Amino acid sequence: MAGTEKQREEINRKLVSMQMEMIGLTYEDAMNTPEFWRVYTLTTEQTLEWRKQALPLIRKTFKVNKSRGELIMAMFELDLGLREFNPPVEPPRAYLLEKPTFWQKVQKFFIGYYR
Repeated sequence: MAGTEKQREEINRKLVSMQMEMIGLTYEDAMNTPEFWRVYTLTTEQTLEWRKQALPLIRKTFKVNKSRGELIMAMFELDLGLREFNPPVEPPRAYLLEKPTFWQKVQKFFIGYYR
């Protein structure tokens, strides 16, 4: 990662603080929670908003171009970034036909026959 050690510590503090503010908590809450990046999550919209705010801050702090800034941001997300919460998607429902097809009858016959 680019920059001095002091810059890296400061930017990490700011980025964690930004993420925690999005979920209504503070930086101190994160530091008091062991492995906070596994406990707290962001929604997809919050993650996109955070990335929009974080990239200019990273670019300004380290004086890098956009692609290098995105790389630094990706490394931060792997190290300390909050996970993105994706609610479980309901699987598609299979609707039974009123009348079974020929192949459904054959399958039912052989499954029942061999069990």
